[in-house]
Amino acid sequence: MNVIHLPWQRQHSHPVLCFIDLQLEYVSAGRALAVDETEPWTSNCRRLLDFARTQRLPIAHFRQLRRGAFLNPATGFAGWIEEFRPRPSEMVFERALPSCYSADGFPEMTENIDNPILVLAGLTSSGACLATALDCFHHDDASCFVSDASWSQPLGSASADDANAFSGEIIRQYSDVMSTDELITWLSNETFSLVG
Repeated sequence: MNVIHLPWQRQHSHPVLCFIDLQLEYVSAGRALAVDETEPWTSNCRRLLDFARTQRLPIAHFRQLRRGAFLNPATGFAGWIEEFRPRPSEMVFERALPSCYSADGFPEMTENIDNPILVLAGLTSSGACLATALDCFHHDDASCFVSDASWSQPLGSASADDANAFSGEIIRQYSDVMSTDELITWLSNETFSLVG
């Protein structure tokens, strides 16, 4: 089996913290897409978001909007989890398909950043995070999946915990995988700007 090592230490690389699908649909009891655990991913996403805001790193929020019974804006469940509501200075992208690259304007945004590193956190690791990591690879963008700041629903007979771990191992073939602590340490030891 080949192991793909992405150029994590690209010269003049620029991280964009991508918070994916932190929507009420996934945390509302009784909803079919609701995840069974809110910790540790909620606390770790909050830590990452607070860190990124303090460090003034670029932040992109993504949400799925659909016309059916789930993630439909008319139901109210497509809205943001309150603690992850985007600020006016942060980017917001909406899409109907799993990959963040399907959002209008997002591929163009990454093309205009010199050596972007997309930091992926949120919901769900087996869906949107995996699809986005694959598209990062195909667009020649570096990415990092934050495994403990993400979660999944159960897959078949696999528990949510097993599905999240399994998704992380698949993503590892296309992306770096780090914990929240590892990522914050790495970002704290680097100097970034939006121009190369």
